Amino acid sequence: MPPPHEKLADSLSALQGLQKAGHKVIHSRELSRTHRERLVAKVHSELSQKLDRRTAPEMARPLGSVAHSLGTNGDRRARR
Repeated sequence: MPPPHEKLADSLSALQGLQKAGHKVIHSRELSRTHRERLVAKVHSELSQKLDRRTAPEMARPLGSVAHSLGTNGDRRARR
């Protein structure tokens, strides 16, 4: 059984073949289910990693700064 990176390379080759053939839009019937699922999973993984990197600094803020931005007791109305 080939390792995952070889399976992904195979799916990317199938996609590249369609692109080289001039396909601008790729219909689901033009790729096998296995290739589609593998490519979608890879894109989802990359997007999740980008999102995690963008929100990580925000999540690392101390709790006190969050409470301060909401008001002293954590209620937004207290800030008015």
